[in-house]
Amino acid sequence: MTASSRNLKDDPDLTREANAQNVYWNHAYAPESVNLNAETIDLQNPWGSSHVNDLAADDFLRFYKAIRIGGSSR
Repeated sequence: MTASSRNLKDDPDLTREANAQNVYWNHAYAPESVNLNAETIDLQNPWGSSHVNDLAADDFLRFYKAIRIGGSSR
């Protein structure tokens, strides 16, 4: 399963917000865990650093465009 971030290059304010959370545009991340009580998600950066921790569900919806399971997109 992967989560693909949006192309944020045309929105510098949103890019700054995303980068502050270690989310970089046009990049794939692997979900690690979800905290349903806090409504946050942790994502692993496959580059091995700058992982996304405690990302609010609302921000996840703003920063990411697709979730892929196997070869299909959701």
